[in-house]
Amino acid sequence: MRQASSVGFGRRVNRSPFGAWRLKNSPDAWEKPVPFVNKKDCCAFTGRVGKNNLLHWLRMDYQEGKERFIEVWGRMASGWGIPPAMARVHALLLASSKPLSLEDIVRQLDISVGSASTNLRELLEWKLIHKRPMAGERREYFEAERDLWAIVRQIILHRKKKELEPVIEELNQLKQVNACCPESEAFKRFIEEMSDFSQKVNCALKSLTEGDHMRALRLMILTQSSQ
Repeated sequence: MRQASSVGFGRRVNRSPFGAWRLKNSPDAWEKPVPFVNKKDCCAFTGRVGKNNLLHWLRMDYQEGKERFIEVWGRMASGWGIPPAMARVHALLLASSKPLSLEDIVRQLDISVGSASTNLRELLEWKLIHKRPMAGERREYFEAERDLWAIVRQIILHRKKKELEPVIEELNQLKQVNACCPESEAFKRFIEEMSDFSQKVNCALKSLTEGDHMRALRLMILTQSSQ
């Protein structure tokens, strides 16, 4: 059985029975290994690296986990109509245990002050973050809304306002088309059907985001997840 060689930060070591592993930039940033082959191998490896180091090796480092979450949230939120840069700022605030200032966000995400400021304004408009006053501080601090149902509600309302309602206005204007031939009559009927459908969807989304309906949806989902 090949043994793992000595390691230094950033160096890749020989392949052990537990897969290739290495140290990154700090003693706490161990790369997650493949599962142990058996209990004997696990005990032998624990003896070589030490119990404390083994725990670090098995666990993902907090900073690495936070960076991965920011990346994943940025990709996922783009499907909800949230720009990736705005989603990364939102993700950082979600992952932070304390409010962050503009300077904190610029430093941690390595973005410009202008970009951070613009995205913070957008997030405030979406009501996905809030300003948090800090005693003895002149700088503004921000924290994320942590109620997941409130986040879902705000995303639905914002997308309805920005995407669905403008379409409804356009369809209402298109309904004024003069039907003077079979083709124009068919077109007008289609526009009226689409307008009627869009209005119903708009009403359904508005009703869904109101208190009683949102609570009912939450209860239904929680009930399904517990089964």
